[in-house]
Amino acid sequence: MSVELLQREIEHLRGKQKPKSRKAKSGHAESLVANLFASATSEQEVLLLVIEHVLSEIYVYETDIFVYDSSHHLVSTTANQTNDKLGRYVKDFEENGICDWISENKTASIIPNLDDIGNDNTISSFLIIPLMIRDSTLGFTIARTNIQSSQCDPNILNSVTEQSYYAALAIDNLRSQAEISKMNAKLQNFSKSLSTPQEATSISEITNSISEEIANSLKIVNANIALIESGVGNSKQRINTIKQQFDLINLLNNKLIKISAHTSEQAKETFSFAEVVEDVLLFSNSQLQRDGIIVYKTIEPENIIINGIKAKLEQALLNILLFSRDKLEEGGKIEITLYSTRNKRANLIITDNSIGLNASEEATILEHYVVNPNKQQRINGLYLANKIIENHNGKLEVISELGKGITYKVALPIYQPKG
Repeated sequence: MSVELLQREIEHLRGKQKPKSRKAKSGHAESLVANLFASATSEQEVLLLVIEHVLSEIYVYETDIFVYDSSHHLVSTTANQTNDKLGRYVKDFEENGICDWISENKTASIIPNLDDIGNDNTISSFLIIPLMIRDSTLGFTIARTNIQSSQCDPNILNSVTEQSYYAALAIDNLRSQAEISKMNAKLQNFSKSLSTPQEATSISEITNSISEEIANSLKIVNANIALIESGVGNSKQRINTIKQQFDLINLLNNKLIKISAHTSEQAKETFSFAEVVEDVLLFSNSQLQRDGIIVYKTIEPENIIINGIKAKLEQALLNILLFSRDKLEEGGKIEITLYSTRNKRANLIITDNSIGLNASEEATILEHYVVNPNKQQRINGLYLANKIIENHNGKLEVISELGKGITYKVALPIYQPKG
């Protein structure tokens, strides 16, 4: 996504980003809470602010914040013994649909803990607060409490829900900044990517996708716009932050342009195949999530070592994931499994639940050129992936049955040191 497109997207969001359900509160109090969260420098600090300011009117204990990971499972944002205890309950909440129910209601709720009935027949409860951004649930603040649902003023639950909006923005900003830093470091690996014009065409498509993902990850811009629209905090400071982020987008896009134009030969090296898979997921996870695609992965420890050109194998796997994404028109799931065999081969299995391929499509799936929906001919990303894998003494198979998804099988030799 170009800077101009991102700017237009933000202009569009300005008219719809402000939550409709939020009511006017004490301007000074709300401004104070918003500024405190906006200045948080860690997720642990966000949790402490939630306990001190958002939950001040409710007695709670064992409090933690859980957010959805790339596989859409709730994980703790902090590392302590409390989240180990709460984590067991959170898993039950997910499996029993309680989290989905609270997300749909968009309001904090108190849920009884039926596993904790005291000698006097008292029951402890869980306070579960959704962390919402633009009608999307980032995660939940979850705490233990002795207050029952019937004992809590609904206005207080509405209040903690509204104030948790700022906690959600803070966590989203912190995670976006961390993701940008990782991506910026990883971009250097692509600067030595490809050596032929055909491959350069494909890498141009890939870098465009990465550019769009980086722009998408700059949610800090949207968060600051939302705060400006809310009328809280220092607007001048917010505008300066937005300008800084646009400068960063320009910088990253310029790097991507250089990557697209760059051609070079690389020497082979030994590296972890699992690390290649993780790097590719780093680039693609945000975009897959935005498209409603959930990724499930089963990867062996980093003991599968490959000898080859890492950047090219990353390109090959990214081509496969992007092809699978395009086949999943309305969300879906992708399962990734990496394992080794007795004959010293590394097998990567990527399976999706798309509509699949008919016999004609399957027969031509690895051909050099494809025709896009606009009737334009372009280089087939799977063709390039296959060539890269073949150059690494490997094999790519694409297996499908119409209506039953597609399976991509990548087999590569495991590196065997001499002597």
